Amino acid sequence: MVNIGGRQAGRERNGNVIDVGWDAGEIEQAVRRATMDEGFRRRVGRRKNVYGDGRASGRIVGVLEGLAREGISLEKRFVEG
Repeated sequence: MVNIGGRQAGRERNGNVIDVGWDAGEIEQAVRRATMDEGFRRRVGRRKNVYGDGRASGRIVGVLEGLAREGISLEKRFVEG
């Protein structure tokens, strides 16, 4: 992944993120590295994903289904005040 600009500076991210500025040549070089550099792709492929294992949605659904089975309302209420 190529991150262009500084908006994400200081945020946690995976090792596959390549930070670049707005220079077209720098962006092109980073895209080539991310898509064609086999060494880079192998290195980042071995790293742990900082965002988890990609199964969060299934777990969330399971929790919500369990709450619904227990009779706990999942309806969001709006309270003025």
